[in-house]
Amino acid sequence: MDRARTNLGAAALLLGVFIVALAARLRGLDAASTGSDALGQFLAAWSVGPGHLPNPPNPEGGHALWVLAWPLVHLAGSLRELFMLRFALAALIAPLTAAAVLLLAGAGARRWGAAAAAGVLVSVDPGLLDTLVVAFRGYGAPEMAALASVGLGLAMADRPIGLLLIGPAVVAAAGQHPMGAGLALGVLAVLPDLARRWGRRWIAAAVAVGVIAALPRLLWVLHMADCGRPAAECLAGVALSSSEPSVGPGELLRRALHDRLVVELGAPALGFWAIAGLAGRIREARTRVAALWVSGCLLGVIVLGLSVHSLRPYHLRVVAAPLAIAAVLGAGRAWPLLLIWVGVAGAAWWPERATSRHLRAVDSLAEQLLHADTSLRVDTAYFGTPVGLDPAAVVLSAVLQGCPADRFSLDARAGEILIVSSGPDPGAGARQIGAGPGWVALRFADRRGARAWVDAQSPPPVFVGGAWDWAVALYPRAVDLAEASW
Repeated sequence: MDRARTNLGAAALLLGVFIVALAARLRGLDAASTGSDALGQFLAAWSVGPGHLPNPPNPEGGHALWVLAWPLVHLAGSLRELFMLRFALAALIAPLTAAAVLLLAGAGARRWGAAAAAGVLVSVDPGLLDTLVVAFRGYGAPEMAALASVGLGLAMADRPIGLLLIGPAVVAAAGQHPMGAGLALGVLAVLPDLARRWGRRWIAAAVAVGVIAALPRLLWVLHMADCGRPAAECLAGVALSSSEPSVGPGELLRRALHDRLVVELGAPALGFWAIAGLAGRIREARTRVAALWVSGCLLGVIVLGLSVHSLRPYHLRVVAAPLAIAAVLGAGRAWPLLLIWVGVAGAAWWPERATSRHLRAVDSLAEQLLHADTSLRVDTAYFGTPVGLDPAAVVLSAVLQGCPADRFSLDARAGEILIVSSGPDPGAGARQIGAGPGWVALRFADRRGARAWVDAQSPPPVFVGGAWDWAVALYPRAVDLAEASW
C-alpha cells in the first residue's frame, strides 16, 4: 500500500510540473519562429519516405533533430499544432528533471519538495523558453540532458536500465546541438562511481549501447570529413562556422556566464548556493554523483565552446536540468527556504503571453491554398533584412492541413505565390491574399508575372527565391537546384 501511495504521489508530482512547464511554454507559442532554423527539423522529417532518409538539417547537428520531429509532423494538422506538439515535447524537461531528483534524493519527505523545486525551476527558466521560441538555440539538447540525468538517477537507484539510457541520451543531445557533446565529460566524471556500483560487465554493456547509438553521428562526421580537402580542414570549416576568434577565451567565458546567470536568470546566487550545499554533503554518494555530473557537464560544454572559439549564453542552457538537480540536492535541510526561493523566482520568471498571431496567420494563408485550382510555387522577396515569412512555412502548413504535395511545383507554368517581406506597398496591380507583421502574400498567374512585378520595384529586393527548402522536402530525390532559383 505504501509503495502504491508513493508511486501515485510521484505521478501526481510529475504531472503537476509538466502542466506548469507546458503552460509556461504555450504562452509564447504564437511568437514561435518559423525561419529556416526552426523548420529544418520538420522539413527533414517530412521528407522521410521509402528509400530516403534525410541528412541532418544542420551540418554540425545530427540525425536526432529530424528523428524526434518525425512523429510530430505526422500527428499535427496545422503549423500551429505542430509547434504546439513541439512545445509539449519540450515541457517534458520538467518531469524528467523532477524524476531525476526523486531517484537521486533517496528516502525522506524532503525529496518531494526538492523534486518539485527542480521541476519548477526548469519549467519557467527564461533561457529555456527563449530556446524554444527562437528554435535554434540548443533545440532539444536541454531535454536530452534531463533524460540522461534520469538515466543516472536510475543507475544510482539500482536499476540497470539507467546505465543503458545515459549514452543514447547524450548522443541525442549532441545531435540536437553540438554543444550537447560536452555532456560526455559529465559521463566520464561519474563513471568511477557507476563502475564501483555495477562492475565492468554492466559498464561495458552501457558503453556498447552508447557506441551503437553514436554510429549514425560518427558516419555523418566521416561524410563531412570527405569534402575534397584534408579531413581536418573539412571538419574545421563546420566546427568554426560560428566562431569568434577575435574574442579571447576569458571574455567568452565571462560574457556567457554573465548573460546566462545575470541577464537571463537574474539570480547568480543559484550556482553559489548549489556549490555551498554540495560541499557540505559531499560524502553522500548520490549527492556526490550529482555534483560530479553537473560539474563535468558544465565544464564539458565550456571547454568544447572555448575550443571552437564559440561560447554563448544559450550554450549553457544545455546543462539547465543538471544544474537544477544539483542545486536542490545541495540545499539539503534548507529545502523549505529553497521552496520559497523557487516560488519567488518562478513568479519573476513567469512569461508574458505572446501578442503575436504569426502561426495563425501562416495557417490562414496556407488554408487558402487548399482550394487552388492550379499547381503553385511559393517564393519570397526580401527587400530588407531576411526576417519575415519563410515560404517553406506556408507549404508545410498546407500539406499538414491535408493539401496534396503535388499541388506545389517548380514548373514555370505554376501559379506564383510571392511573399514580400519588408517591402513596398504592393500596388493596385498585385492581388494580395494574406498579410502579417512585416510581410504580405501576393498571388500571380505565373512566375513571369511575379518577375515583372519584382523587376518594377526600386530599389530591388536583396533576395528572391526560397522554394528550394520546401521542394527538397516534398520531392527529396527529384529536385534540381536550378529549377528552384530565380
